[in-house]
Amino acid sequence: MDFIGKNEIKELMLWRSDTCVSIFLPTHRAGKEIEQDPIRLDNLLRRAEKELASRGMRSPVARELLAPAYDLMRDGYFTRHQSDGLAIFAAPGFFRYYQTPIHFGEVLSTGRRFHLKQLVPMLNAGNRFYILAVSRKTVRFLQCSEFGVSEIELEGVPKNMQEALGYDDMEARLLFRTVPQAQNNRGAPMFHGHGGGAEADKDYLRNYFLRLREGLHQYLRDEKAPLVFAGVDYLFPFFRQANIYHHTMPEPVDGNPDDQPAEALHLRALEIVRPYLDEEIVKAIRRYEDTSCNGQCTNRLEKILRGAFEGRIDTLLVDTTAQKWGKFDPDSGRVEIHPAPTIEDEDLIDLATVETFLTGGAVFSLETERMPGAAEVSAIFRY
Repeated sequence: MDFIGKNEIKELMLWRSDTCVSIFLPTHRAGKEIEQDPIRLDNLLRRAEKELASRGMRSPVARELLAPAYDLMRDGYFTRHQSDGLAIFAAPGFFRYYQTPIHFGEVLSTGRRFHLKQLVPMLNAGNRFYILAVSRKTVRFLQCSEFGVSEIELEGVPKNMQEALGYDDMEARLLFRTVPQAQNNRGAPMFHGHGGGAEADKDYLRNYFLRLREGLHQYLRDEKAPLVFAGVDYLFPFFRQANIYHHTMPEPVDGNPDDQPAEALHLRALEIVRPYLDEEIVKAIRRYEDTSCNGQCTNRLEKILRGAFEGRIDTLLVDTTAQKWGKFDPDSGRVEIHPAPTIEDEDLIDLATVETFLTGGAVFSLETERMPGAAEVSAIFRY
């Protein structure tokens, strides 16, 4: 699967089972490292089998649980799908995998819930944005982070103008052609038939973008990440007129996106959204520092866990490379932290991340050096 949005991540957060296996593998887009990716996945799966055996699961059952992940190595997945990361989630009766545009370290976790804090950048509007690349011939939707880009396979969204408006190939040739403009020699749309004229031209374009809006709603309805439009300049006003997504950037990536690979569009869009991305993260850090003297923030894990389960955390700052193994009892608020994980332990930073998100808090992932006070996790309380 190419797309992992908030709804999918929330489903993973809510899943509970006696055995949940989470695997995060950094992958590569080119070079000799691609050949090593399936080998490293195989090693992780063998380690997962051993951990499941230590939990009392019989080897044939463990092998069956992980069989869909083993199949990824056999069906040529790593040669057909190049991205920056691969996330795999397996439980009895459940299997999901996602390629991601973020590069994370290798992680293997087995427990009663899925390990998910590596996906915080996918949740965090301060580290994530989208590109909608539109021409008459194609529609592409790109999910981006600062680190990379993945193209999302859209379902229920017209693939081009012809499909959106429902005319056949012959009608398309009669209705639409491009002629050069005298002033700048750039192509402009000209329509013929069905009334013709400038107003008819505008109606076709309005309807095109209305159809796109309807299809994209399922992907953007719960999002707050910036969206950058990519397309020739005369299409952008029609997109803005139809658009109801309030986090669209006012500046587009101009030009025909059909001529540009996803990586090139990503770099151009990143220039547009970078000030916004940095601003959101800087605001979160400043809020933490501004409230550090009045008791509304903390970097003590036990307080953060209690606040997360009580729904009191407004903003959580997380170093997703950090781990704290132990146990937390929500009823008593008692926390045990262990230097090394036991079979019954879980990553408490991951637990705080999940509960904060599920109770409506904002979660931001920061590099280790940007964490306030060199903490591994920090929280700002609502009250």
